[in-house]
Amino acid sequence: MSQAAAERYAGALFELASEKNAVEDVGQGLLAVRKALQADAGAAKTFFAPRVPATEKRRLADQKLLTGVHPLVAKLVRLLIDRRREGSLWSLILCFFELKETAEGILRLTIETARPLDDAARTALVAKLSSATGKKVLPEIVDNADLLGGMRITIGSTRIDGSLKRALESLGKRLKAAV
Repeated sequence: MSQAAAERYAGALFELASEKNAVEDVGQGLLAVRKALQADAGAAKTFFAPRVPATEKRRLADQKLLTGVHPLVAKLVRLLIDRRREGSLWSLILCFFELKETAEGILRLTIETARPLDDAARTALVAKLSSATGKKVLPEIVDNADLLGGMRITIGSTRIDGSLKRALESLGKRLKAAV
């Protein structure tokens, strides 16, 4: 299944879970299914194998994956099996949690800095980004000495480059164009 299809399934699941006020329970159910598949290599191999009949996969899911999960999760897994789209389960789970974080006003981003930030600078930066975006920012902070100075922030596919390296490259291009 394509990424777009996984996003549609995740969107439909999130919408249903929201209507039933069960987003947390559905999220926990999805994590339980993922954990069960990761813990049992044989079950995962059978579940994702294209040549295994759907009836065998349904039996496996009912016995090992779906006990105690929210009914929406159980129905979704069975639907994926029936439509031979179980291979998209990982993408679907990721899309569901992205939708959940968006609904909760959470923004994940990557901050690359030339030097490690101390706790006070890290806290101040996160506070400024939260204030600027109006969202709860969950940063992944990475040290990258190649930047020479400054920082680079990546939000999804958008990059804000305030690094000294980029500034020097830009200056070099302007000087070459002037000559």
